[in-house]
Amino acid sequence: MNNLAKFIAYLVHNVPYYMKYDENITLEDLPIVTKQIIKNDYESFITKKMPDEDREKVLHILSGDFNKKNNSVNEVFEYKNFIFEETTGTSGVPFRVVKSEEDRFRVGTAVWRRRRRIDPKASPKFLYKLNHTSIHADQLDPYNYDVNNILNIYELIDKEKIRWLHVSPNPLKRHVSILKEHGNYLFENLKYIECTGNFFGEEQKKLYEDVFGATVINQYGSMETWPMAYTCNNNHMHILDNIILELVDDNNELITDYNKAGNILITCLDLRTMPFVRYRIGDFGKLIKNDCSCGVASSIIELIPGREVNIIKGLNEKRFGNIIFSKIVQGTARRTGVWDKIDYIQVHQTSEIEFNVLINQFDESDEFIKEMELVSGAELGKTVKLSPKYLSEEELRRKREEKPNVFLCKY
Repeated sequence: MNNLAKFIAYLVHNVPYYMKYDENITLEDLPIVTKQIIKNDYESFITKKMPDEDREKVLHILSGDFNKKNNSVNEVFEYKNFIFEETTGTSGVPFRVVKSEEDRFRVGTAVWRRRRRIDPKASPKFLYKLNHTSIHADQLDPYNYDVNNILNIYELIDKEKIRWLHVSPNPLKRHVSILKEHGNYLFENLKYIECTGNFFGEEQKKLYEDVFGATVINQYGSMETWPMAYTCNNNHMHILDNIILELVDDNNELITDYNKAGNILITCLDLRTMPFVRYRIGDFGKLIKNDCSCGVASSIIELIPGREVNIIKGLNEKRFGNIIFSKIVQGTARRTGVWDKIDYIQVHQTSEIEFNVLINQFDESDEFIKEMELVSGAELGKTVKLSPKYLSEEELRRKREEKPNVFLCKY
């Protein structure tokens, strides 16, 4: 029995959502699930292969309120051998997941197998995580952009002879600005920067490689399943061995052709406590024929910038608001001379023509948003209304901890 057959057998015997099926069902015949489906019915997605008392406690923690442990960004609670993680993700709506220590070991083994294929000297001892912090971690806050705090972080990285840096590209961009102005580190031991959590382009990649003198690896991952794909030394993103990635169109019809874009579905073969099966994660991509010379046999995925929550509604074609509004914000801000005054900005679509602009307030902010409104109308081909929503310092701090998105559709 192969790994997929064993996994399906486990599902139909232990996970309520799948217990109406038999072991002979194919993966393609299982239903597609979303974050909302799971969140609305946690009970159906948690394995019964644990004592009833433990299962009841796990479900209570997943759906109930509790005091977050320590200052961890992602790992928020633990019970016996279960670790609970929480992400606001792109949408800003909290979603809690659970993995047992055995789940984490299996998934972690797949990750380290791929890292060591890229770098035979990769080791947990010399990897420093600037996000996905542990409950038990005692580390400096990478989202606190105070100059001394950031310099202390990188002084530690230099002192500890870190070889791999695990980080989100957006805070890293802020770190690089500080290091270029104030830092004086050679980073002789740093060889790889593993970026995860957000899409980044070749310009950002080159900037990081120039500053640190290290190779930038792009990891495609999620809090739900952990890493799903890695770029190789040829910069092709290969799917991990424990992941089955499918593409479907907007009608959930399977896409099997190369170079055809679709919605990404993820199945992780290593998760048992809370399995993710044909999970529509909200990303878009296309499969590329594997002609790569790196030796990794798995399929190659090319990600498309933008997620389902980034699509602007009310237009005649699919357009990603994060791409459009990034261009509008940068162009308008630079033209009006306020680029350096914007600490945070996010546009929320609340109706077909109405948008809220979440932003820090400064002297010219009202005029800037009025100018943005004119440019947005011209870009979208219709009259639109942009309303400012000024954020307090506490709101700004919380927003910076979320996945950065210039645009989210909220209706």
